[in-house]
Amino acid sequence: ACYCRIPACLAGERRYGTCFYMGRVWAFCC
Repeated sequence: ACYCRIPACLAGERRYGTCFYMGRVWAFCC
């Protein structure tokens, strides 16, 4: 599963880009 996170991905996840949600930029993590 993939998630949008602030401020960064959790350990063991990879960042594949960004999400724009509620006026903020989130890390897109899988």
